[in-house]
Amino acid sequence: MQQRGIIHLLPLVLVGVLVVVLLALAVLSGGLPKSVQQTLLRSTPESVSVSLSQEYNNPFDSNSQYVNPFSTYKNPFDLAK
Repeated sequence: MQQRGIIHLLPLVLVGVLVVVLLALAVLSGGLPKSVQQTLLRSTPESVSVSLSQEYNNPFDSNSQYVNPFSTYKNPFDLAK
């Protein structure tokens, strides 16, 4: 019975050791590894170009969308019609 408990704790101990090793590596190397810094610097908002002029169109038929008949929520936009 004692051995079974130790086996269940082994993954937790391994994750803890991994976290400690990664933190020690980050502190001793002076911060984040250079590959991570380059990846973070490369994805700056200036370099990202996304067209925001398009609107999202719902691809589903609004008549076939599921509505919960037991819901007590009242949509104010439906009540205003």
